[in-house]
Amino acid sequence: MDRWRLLLTGHSDPYTNMAIDEAILKVYADRDVPPTLRIYGWQPQGFSLGYFQDAFKLLNIDKCICQNIPFVRRITGGGLIFHNQELTYSISCSKEDIKSFGSVKEGFRRLTLFLINFYRSLGLDVYFFYERKDKSFKRKPTSFCFDSNEDCDIIIEGKKIGGNAQRRIKNVIFQHGSIPLRLDLDKIQVFLNERLVDVDKKVISLKEALGRSIDFKEASFLLRESFKKTFFADLIESEFTSREEILIQVLLEHKYKTKEWNLYRIYSENASCT
Repeated sequence: MDRWRLLLTGHSDPYTNMAIDEAILKVYADRDVPPTLRIYGWQPQGFSLGYFQDAFKLLNIDKCICQNIPFVRRITGGGLIFHNQELTYSISCSKEDIKSFGSVKEGFRRLTLFLINFYRSLGLDVYFFYERKDKSFKRKPTSFCFDSNEDCDIIIEGKKIGGNAQRRIKNVIFQHGSIPLRLDLDKIQVFLNERLVDVDKKVISLKEALGRSIDFKEASFLLRESFKKTFFADLIESEFTSREEILIQVLLEHKYKTKEWNLYRIYSENASCT
């Protein structure tokens, strides 16, 4: 079995969560740590924007500020996500770690297989979007992650569950994704400038799919088990390295808490501490 590091970091605010993910990626890129699976949650709730998205276009900034709803920009692409009652994962690894040497699309599919197995362990009938029977389905571009479809999105009962985004730096793969335990779509709409149309017919949460509630602890355990079986991984629970702890604080203060990054995508690598 291949050795992987497991980080169970609990619930953090949106800025800290993104700082942690990037710190892990940077340290792994230098091969200072083993390939890493992180599992976490969000507290308080908040939005994350895809790297290329326009915060002013998507969000009612004044309302977010007034009601203390934080928003943070990711280093990955994709659409806007509201993180509330969910389980989130991130992975920093290489192509060799997941035995994937083909295209980027194939690597994405390969890395996302553990999610397919996770949902199946709960008795759910799931498949990738590209495996759908209705090949005539037309994709409609949208700014909201859960309301859009890509080939490796995961489908339950014809509806998308969660979302995943990836970034590659040379031979390093970084991927993170959201598994909604519950969804409150009406609450999300309040903070958006763009109207969501029939989104309840396109997305699904675990609670809706299972017909029962599932808590963070249960979902986290099953996700870890699925990961181990999918990648024949020996998951060793661990802590942050001292370098990661320093990087988290630097990225938090100089990048993820700043309006320059979150509103305008401006950040100087000179501010980082390596």
